[in-house]
Amino acid sequence: RLDDIDGAKMINKAAEEAGVKINYTIIIDSGLNRFGVQPEKAVDFANSLKELRGLVLKGVSTHPGHVYSAQSHRDLPKYVEDERTAIKKAVDSLKGAGYALEIVSSGSTPTFFGAVTDENINILHPGNYVFNDYIQMSTDIATESECALSVYTTVISHPTEGHYMCDAGSKTFGLDKGAHGNASIKGYGYVKGHPELTVSSLSEEVGKLHVEGSTSLKVGDKLEIIPNHACSSANLTGYLIGCRGDNVERLIKIDLRGNSTSKNVK
Repeated sequence: RLDDIDGAKMINKAAEEAGVKINYTIIIDSGLNRFGVQPEKAVDFANSLKELRGLVLKGVSTHPGHVYSAQSHRDLPKYVEDERTAIKKAVDSLKGAGYALEIVSSGSTPTFFGAVTDENINILHPGNYVFNDYIQMSTDIATESECALSVYTTVISHPTEGHYMCDAGSKTFGLDKGAHGNASIKGYGYVKGHPELTVSSLSEEVGKLHVEGSTSLKVGDKLEIIPNHACSSANLTGYLIGCRGDNVERLIKIDLRGNSTSKNVK
């Protein structure tokens, strides 16, 4: 995926030196303002890469990640429309300029059901749907029962009235409160079965639980907390415990855990 001429030149140089062709898609900005060429500039960008013989244009792609600033499901149609409009504008202009597009891809869990009916998009790659999380709950994309990943933690202290401590912190939950401005997120996770509790702050190894009103909580109790962002929480552990109902079925290894390290480092 490309959106920058200098980066494209570097990849092209490597491809030519290796004697290979590298397929690419043009990243289209559909509103996140992170990566991406503006839809109306897609043809200009494609034309600027024509002389790079190691690169082969195969299509366009986008990620409407700004949907995560939505405050509820009622906001979703706007973000779906941003996604579909940006894709259509880029596809129409590129095809009009004579480019054949095999791939038209997009992906986000909240916009999936709007994008799946789009006549231009032929590849969808949502990610968070695998687990769902508190961010999805906050915009009514998922219910509590549809969230597959939770952190199992123990209440280890009740130092003062109105707050408890648990043995899971930022090394377990991460510090994500909604990457793109979701104001609906309250704290650092959703405590199942305890609406009176908020995970109000995290240290590396422990979390602080704030009590609103009264609670039956006591030291030694076990809690299930749905993390704000399941993707980062899953990446912070070496394995998951796979349960079906009340039964533990198996341990699930996180295959890519630690793969940023070099095998040559002793």
